[in-house]
Order: sequence, then structure tokens, then C-alpha cells
Amino acid sequence: MTEINVQELFNEIHKQDISEKDTNLIDNGLIDSIDIMNLIDVIEKKYNISLELSLIEAKNFQSFEAIENIIRQSL
Repeated sequence: MTEINVQELFNEIHKQDISEKDTNLIDNGLIDSIDIMNLIDVIEKKYNISLELSLIEAKNFQSFEAIENIIRQSL
């Protein structure tokens, strides 16, 4: 099984201040649409996958767990 390190993804988009303890990342203003686009780019390159358009919804980027879930679904 592929190890998924969501913190590493945030580090790559220069959002090191976000941690697994943070919740409601979008609602709390920790990330915005540009950050989501950058995360998608990093995820697709790092895991050599294409995220389905149906997975690219705000709710799937609200937490580390949600992001990990969409990666697992795409592997």
C-alpha cells in the first residue's frame, strides 16, 4: 500500500503552517482555490494519478483525512 503524507503535500505548496490538527481548511481560510489547484497538481505528479473531476470538490479538501481519501480512491 502506498504511503500518503498529506503534510508533505502542504509543504510543497509552501503551506507548512497547516497541520493535521487543523480542520475545515477552506471554511477557516487556511487554503483557497489557488491552494487547491496547487495541491491537485502536486498530488497528480507525486502519485502519478489523475484525480477524477467528481473528486475535485471543496469538501474533499477540508481536512488531511479527506485529502488522503481522494488520493486512495485514485490510486
